[in-house]
Amino acid sequence: SFEAFVPRPALGLCKRRAACVDSAMDAAVAARLGRLVRHLQPPGALSLAARGARLCASAASSSMPFSKVLIANRGEIAVRVSRACKDMGVQTVGIYAKEDTGSLHVQRVDEAVEVTSSKPGPIAPYLDVTNVVEAAKRTGAGAVHPGYGFLSESAEFADECEKNGIRFIGPRPETIALLGDKVKARELAERSGVPILRGSPFMASAEEAEAFMRSHGIGLPIIFKAAFGGGGRGMRLVKEQGELKDAFERCTSEARTAFGNGSVFFEEFLQDARHIEVQVVADGHGGAVHLFERDCSVQLRNQKVVEVAPSRMHPELRKRITECAVRLVQNCNYRGVGTVEFMVAGELSDPAARFVFMEVNPRVQVEHTITEEVTGVDIVKTQLKIAGGAKLGELGLPGGEGCAGSSLRGFAIQCRVSLAPGGGPEVTTYREPQGEGVRVDAALYEGCKPSMHYDPLVGKLICFAPGEGDAAFQVCRERTLSALEAYEIAGVNTNKHVMANILRHPEFINNEVLLSFMVKHSA
Repeated sequence: SFEAFVPRPALGLCKRRAACVDSAMDAAVAARLGRLVRHLQPPGALSLAARGARLCASAASSSMPFSKVLIANRGEIAVRVSRACKDMGVQTVGIYAKEDTGSLHVQRVDEAVEVTSSKPGPIAPYLDVTNVVEAAKRTGAGAVHPGYGFLSESAEFADECEKNGIRFIGPRPETIALLGDKVKARELAERSGVPILRGSPFMASAEEAEAFMRSHGIGLPIIFKAAFGGGGRGMRLVKEQGELKDAFERCTSEARTAFGNGSVFFEEFLQDARHIEVQVVADGHGGAVHLFERDCSVQLRNQKVVEVAPSRMHPELRKRITECAVRLVQNCNYRGVGTVEFMVAGELSDPAARFVFMEVNPRVQVEHTITEEVTGVDIVKTQLKIAGGAKLGELGLPGGEGCAGSSLRGFAIQCRVSLAPGGGPEVTTYREPQGEGVRVDAALYEGCKPSMHYDPLVGKLICFAPGEGDAAFQVCRERTLSALEAYEIAGVNTNKHVMANILRHPEFINNEVLLSFMVKHSA
């Protein structure tokens, strides 16, 4: 059973992520250098490709207008951002709740400060806008990187940073507010010529939703969504008329609890679809490109489990989707990196397949790693450069056809390794797989005690294989399976075997995975 070993997401907006062992290359020369000399590298040493990437980045650091960044997050993403900052000659400040004192990100920053909150719980300090901004001011940080989860999509937090003379490494506050309102985001997509599903404005009751459906000829199934939500939470599917009232009330309640706002709307529900998202980069001055797409269709309870970049889709379909994504972010004067998410119906091999807009995530994604591997672009460093005022032509992107910021150089797969029920409290053995095309982002080490207060994700295994077509994908898949087997985590239970089962499944092998995949194959 897949279901039995993929833990439910932890309460709150946080996401437990982990420390990158190996950096994505900033340039093709660094990658070639790394491959030539990797056999000289002693076990556990920093790869020469990563060293080359650091050298390539050194020139960019001289023009950065800030010398210290506070990382308003924890776990893997905090370590990931810290490494990028250090590569660019920027000092780092980490924050932590008292429950996180022993976490790896606290050890990896130049300076760490405890944050507190008047609200109870271990998550509250990371969501306390006033105290996080105060920590940045107290430590002299000139910029704040929010990571993902927590305050990364808070327009209030971005605004407070800017009011206090601190650069927010992300979109402008008004852009975050626009995209955080899912109804207004739909309107933006429609103005931008991006296909959307039929849906409603804010609904005050199930009766109002039912009347709207009748008057607009919208039939079941529909899905209620939190208007100010995200992260796969605050959604309720309605397949039968008798479910409408209960689904509306549950969605409203969850939206109010999780996001502080109970406003909901509904959309038609697209059945038998795939989740495809486009990575975008924009400079806030009208310049925008894409870094291709990711297939995130392997999901359980709206939480991604395995991701692939790029998707195995027809080139013409890719052109249509990526052009829509770039046009949308240009129309809101987007600044920074982000992800435009779509649902695709039909076969990915069909150049005319239908696709519709879902939402924009105005931040770095958990799965940014696989885009880095297939494009050679370091997405976190790109964020830092844009926050420093760099325009599109100054980012050092390799360039590609049309509105692409790079070309594709292979396939990459990411497996999200999570804690599973039944394990002990401490990691007794921890060894990461190594080898060509293998990368691990994890916040674990021997002797650490992963906190169940936060998201159960403890590691991201990322594997890359060069080339194109199905042969290259299958090499990448086999490499990922081998790396999963070599990834040793003892003392706690994980879902590694679930990842292996997914990678071996005929539907995954044959590019047939839909959003219903995990539910269909759960006992």
